Amino acid sequence: MKIHLGTADNGQAFSLPLEALRQHLIAIGGTGSGKTVFCKAVVEEAIRYRLPVIAVDMQGDLLSLANHSDALPDGAVPVSDVTRAKYRERCDVKIWTPASEIGIPVSFAPPMDIPASLNVEERTRTIGGIARGLGNVIDTDNKVTISVFYQIIDFADEFGIPCESIEDFRTLLNDCPDVLGRNLDDLMSEKMRSKTAGLFGVAMTGEEGLNYSMGRPLDIREMFGQLGDDGPVATGRARLSIVYLNHLSPENQQRFLALLFSSLYSWMLTQGDCLSGLLYVDEIASICPPVKKTPAKESLMLLLRQARKYGLCCLLATQTPGDVDYRAMSQCFTQAIGNVQGDTPVAKVQSLMSAWPNVNVDELLKRVKSASRGEFIVTNPNYLDAPTAIQARWLATEHRLVKPEDVEAMTDAKERETLG
Repeated sequence: MKIHLGTADNGQAFSLPLEALRQHLIAIGGTGSGKTVFCKAVVEEAIRYRLPVIAVDMQGDLLSLANHSDALPDGAVPVSDVTRAKYRERCDVKIWTPASEIGIPVSFAPPMDIPASLNVEERTRTIGGIARGLGNVIDTDNKVTISVFYQIIDFADEFGIPCESIEDFRTLLNDCPDVLGRNLDDLMSEKMRSKTAGLFGVAMTGEEGLNYSMGRPLDIREMFGQLGDDGPVATGRARLSIVYLNHLSPENQQRFLALLFSSLYSWMLTQGDCLSGLLYVDEIASICPPVKKTPAKESLMLLLRQARKYGLCCLLATQTPGDVDYRAMSQCFTQAIGNVQGDTPVAKVQSLMSAWPNVNVDELLKRVKSASRGEFIVTNPNYLDAPTAIQARWLATEHRLVKPEDVEAMTDAKERETLG
């Protein structure tokens, strides 16, 4: 199975195996380089092959993937009729809006489920993700506090004590069984545990409380269309879940992304090793900076390191590679570099290219600095003999920025009620 991404310099169609997405892909290019169109083409190809997608939309650039279009700009590489037809036939779009009813509302509450099928390492990481998610609720990443949360969740799971919601957890934190309390006393006193439990009460009231009361808890199975006899997986379609975040503050964007990435990690542990889904994040600079720790960074880095084993593919993009942790970019075996300008972005691209085998870095740099819109140098050491210059194909969907006031009309009221 091949994903068609454009036309190479020799005039031949350029494609990569669908399996290449397992090794992750990053697109780099400045404003106007065409990187969002390139990434949208990857999404369309994934849907064509019934690979479900979760697309994180910070500003409204990705919502137009819901709207089919036959338009073709002058000089653009057309999408094939087969791809266009299959995308329209198979795509099942849902727009999720955390703590808002402009789309399908979804809660910030972390999923608390711990599947019984997990091995020791997987179970440990799953509980750790839940503990960090609970920490995000009260804005803490304190290691001692997270360790206490971990031990409470672990104890509840081992002894069958209900701990399926923030309220359940808060009750245990405030009034835990004696044997657990004695184990926790060296880390956090009973008085401090009671005070910490109160912080959850504060977080879940007032305006911030809407984050936890509006919408159902996040469910990756629903976002990937795995639920229901009439769901997209059961009926041969593919769910495209667009997670729209433009209405949230930067702090709440980070908080929700930490929850999303952690939930994806827990979900993927139950999926085996076949290709199971694609996560697309359109701009990762604010999520994964080189030095600074953000709420979502640790969970994203864990996904990048572990996801390929479980068939979860990551598609990332940035216009400022100098503002992205190099470890994240190095996890992406497919790198597509479009037009870049400025000393810092060019220097970072030069550093990336220096790791490519048997290339003339100066020649490639000259190429990307003068690249036209939609022109990329694409490399993957496992599937391409050498970096390849391509003109990215156009889309089967609209390409435009959707304004916040237009989002509500894109979601059916019945979907808001049944899924939110």
